[in-house]
Amino acid sequence: MYWKFILVLLPLVGAFAHSQEPLVTKKTCSEIKFFPAESAIARPKVELEGIVTCVPAGWKGFFVSDATGGVYCEAIDSDAESTFWPVSVGERVVVQGVISEGHLNSFVLVKRISSREPSQLLDPKPLSLDKVVREVHDADFVTVRGNMVRITNIAGEMEYGLTADGFECDVAHTDFRIDPKLPIHTEVEISGVVIPIEGSTSYKIVVPRKECFSVLRTQEQVYRDAPIDSIESTIEKGKNGQLVRFRAQVFRISGGKAWLTQNGFGIEWIGKLDPPQKKGSTWEFAGIQRSHGGQVHIEHGNVVAATQAESIATLTKKVDAVDKSFANQIITTQGALVDRNTIDGTTFLAIENNDVRLSVNIDGYSEDDNPVPLVFGATYSVTGLVNTTTGSNPDQSLILGDKGDLQYLTAPPLSPWHRLASVGGRRFAAG
Repeated sequence: MYWKFILVLLPLVGAFAHSQEPLVTKKTCSEIKFFPAESAIARPKVELEGIVTCVPAGWKGFFVSDATGGVYCEAIDSDAESTFWPVSVGERVVVQGVISEGHLNSFVLVKRISSREPSQLLDPKPLSLDKVVREVHDADFVTVRGNMVRITNIAGEMEYGLTADGFECDVAHTDFRIDPKLPIHTEVEISGVVIPIEGSTSYKIVVPRKECFSVLRTQEQVYRDAPIDSIESTIEKGKNGQLVRFRAQVFRISGGKAWLTQNGFGIEWIGKLDPPQKKGSTWEFAGIQRSHGGQVHIEHGNVVAATQAESIATLTKKVDAVDKSFANQIITTQGALVDRNTIDGTTFLAIENNDVRLSVNIDGYSEDDNPVPLVFGATYSVTGLVNTTTGSNPDQSLILGDKGDLQYLTAPPLSPWHRLASVGGRRFAAG
């Protein structure tokens, strides 16, 4: 009797066991990417249909997009890789695999591709560059606009910089080559996949095809549309990330940087000094304005054209005491030498005037070839750009143009014994 009952139950038990096997669930790219990490640990089976948007060189996987966004698909092992490799950008594929938790978002570990056929890329999602940088769009196929600002060679791979509205992002390419001679500040529109940079929380955009890269405005057109501004106006506007253009005089050049002056105002400029400039020469400059801690400077600079040179001496402002109201201005002031220090070959002096101590950077100063002696207590005249953010000292800092901007005025009001205590600018104990 019991064996008859068991025979009746066996098919039901088998059906129940079969029903407990993991089911393959169809999901969209967005559902997989934002699949909870704690649930992805169970490796749920999934099927995904979409368009291949990027196949990064050297990777064991590819990126797929659908109407909801994008997701990364990676081969589980070499056998799985051989079943679909290589896929091509623009193919429509049906991917089967399991969901796995990733460093930033979940992705698909591919077991097989059940279908693949030629198709076309989906329309990319239009985004501003700040959204790419600040929001979660990794693996998405997007289109952005901006100005090209740099070209770098990283382990044999060319990468570029794109900037817009104060934000910056790396740009790379796969099946075609962006012109490495593309002039700086050229305005472009690119479509590509947002990919996390390894070992970083930042992203880069990888452009998969030549037709995904287009020039909107040449460098010449960008400069023509950017009105010539003044340094004073540039500092006051404080439009971080905006391209600015102005004519200015070279006040100082040091280590790939230049300090420019115009009508008594100065600004730090970082860029390629080509053609080479000399102190006192006047050029037309362009670059991307940056503001950090209240100090404005220009990055990704470019020399546009040469103009007639003027004299810096006519542009400096003589002041009795320096405070924050003189930030970014070229001034001439005087004070007593109270301290000195040398860091990495650069001499820094402390000049005290009306209870305000200025840190003076003497670029190129050498006791061997400089006729200006450094004597503690002596009064000096200094000319330089007032910088309010150098170092942690709350007092103002003053950057000199070069050693010629330091002048010895009067000897220290000390006895002969004290004067002997400052030989060669070095202080010795004196009674």
